[in-house]
Amino acid sequence: MDNKKRCPVCDYYLEENSDICENCGTIISYFNNEGEKSDYTTTKLQSEEVFSFLTKKESKNKDAEEVSLAQMRLPLGEELPKRTKNRFKYHVIGWIFDIFLVSTIWFLTQIFASIILKTNVFNLISSSYIQLIIFFLILLFIYLFLFILFFKQTLGEFLLKIFK
Repeated sequence: MDNKKRCPVCDYYLEENSDICENCGTIISYFNNEGEKSDYTTTKLQSEEVFSFLTKKESKNKDAEEVSLAQMRLPLGEELPKRTKNRFKYHVIGWIFDIFLVSTIWFLTQIFASIILKTNVFNLISSSYIQLIIFFLILLFIYLFLFILFFKQTLGEFLLKIFK
C-alpha cells in the first residue's frame, strides 16, 4: 500500500516530511491540545482569520470604528508629526535661510573667481550679471533638489525643527 500521507480535507497527497497541504493549505497536526499523540487534527485558516488585523471588525459602537491617524500605533515607535498653525511660517523662514545660505556660497565663489582673475568682485558682477544670476539659480536648484530628494526637507527647515 501507499505510505504517503494524504490531506484529510481534499485527499491530496502531501510531500515527504511536510505537514502542510499545498493544494488547500491545510495544516495537519499529529498532536491534540493536551500534548498526546492522536491520529490527526486539521486546521484550515481562512484569509479573514490570517489577516484579521486588516479587516474591519463589526461593532455596535460606530465611534469606536473610526480611528484617527493620531490614535494608530506606527511601527518602530514612530509618531505622527504634530500639526501646528504656523507650519507655513516655518517653511518660509526655513527657505529664506536656505536662500541666504546659497547666496553666501554664491558670493564666496565670486570672491574666489575675482582672486583668480585678479579683478574686483563688483567689477566681475557688473560685467557678467546675467550669467551670474543663472549660476545662482543653478546653485539654488541643485541645493534644493538634493536636500528634498535625499532628506525630504531642506537644511533650513531641519534647523528650525531643532531650535523650535
